Amino acid sequence: MVEGVPETFPRECLDDKRTLSSFGYTEREGTFYKVFKTRKDHTGAHQTCEADGGHLAVVNTEPINNFIVELISDPEDFWIGLSDKYTEGTFMWADGTKLDGFDFTNWAPNEPNAQSGQNCVHMWSVYDYKWDDDYCYRQKYFICQIGTY
Repeated sequence: MVEGVPETFPRECLDDKRTLSSFGYTEREGTFYKVFKTRKDHTGAHQTCEADGGHLAVVNTEPINNFIVELISDPEDFWIGLSDKYTEGTFMWADGTKLDGFDFTNWAPNEPNAQSGQNCVHMWSVYDYKWDDDYCYRQKYFICQIGTY
């Protein structure tokens, strides 16, 4: 549980923009995003987002990617809701949609590199927050999303 944030938002709070904003979420076109500056592994980050009624951020368009980069104020790496932990090379978003060859991507040079065990995707600060597949057990900041699934 994150200090000051209820373990699970009551359903009526999810529909109340003021309530989400008061817990640090920022709205973009009906979807709310929050940058968590607490380090967790990918699973822990996912669980925190679920406890808030959402999931790790689905960064499936360039405008959303740019919006999230603007929210980030620390030179840190941030987990997003993309992984290939169930089938190597098949990347799935946290909302269950598959990343296919025609979708927006923002991979860093030579990524994803298909290195064994690197199954979770983060926004990599050393490459201007381009995407990198990394080991899911690593502790990183993360971005949650509530709404527009």
